[in-house]
Amino acid sequence: MGILMEKIDLLEQKIRKALEEYNSLKKENLDLKEKVKELEVFKSDMEKLRDKRDKAKSQVDDIIDTIDKIQLDLKL
Repeated sequence: MGILMEKIDLLEQKIRKALEEYNSLKKENLDLKEKVKELEVFKSDMEKLRDKRDKAKSQVDDIIDTIDKIQLDLKL
């Protein structure tokens, strides 16, 4: 019976270790999912900022074109 009890004890230890590893990985997985959500929000914010930048750049280009046309009209 002694060998059987040792094997059962060893099995219990391995099960506990596997459960600890599982719980650790589960927590890490949840943390990573939260990080992904944060990065998705950041990505969305960056896309909005890029759109605003592109619109502002377009407006500046339009203003420069208008100024160039006015200067040409004044030269004529």
